Amino acid sequence: MVTRDERPDIRPTGGIVFLVIATLVGLVCPFAFGVTGLDWTFSKPTSVLDDSPRWDAERLWHVQAGLTSLVMWLALATISFFVLFHGRTRKRPLLAGVLVAISAVIVLGSTAVVLSIPPSGEQLPLPPWNRA
Repeated sequence: MVTRDERPDIRPTGGIVFLVIATLVGLVCPFAFGVTGLDWTFSKPTSVLDDSPRWDAERLWHVQAGLTSLVMWLALATISFFVLFHGRTRKRPLLAGVLVAISAVIVLGSTAVVLSIPPSGEQLPLPPWNRA
């Protein structure tokens, strides 16, 4: 008969898998922000007409999806941290902190990179005489 102390602990494996899923969910945010061409000012790109309600509706949907994925990533990463944190070895808190920090660098860093890229307003440049 196997006692509690002799059973293998599956918390590290489960916590790491959970954190990988959280990171993948968090990477939806940069994709959603990048699709709309957002930058740090959250302004409309110059290639979009001022009276385009369709683009505003699509932009709103992508911004909501991006923010939702960030909130879900934060919740899943927090849960994963506590799954990894509690255990029988002393190095668990260090493992939990390092893995969640790596996930944060990946998700928040890629979001910052996407928001730092200026929107491409010159997709269809106008001819020199300013007529299409």
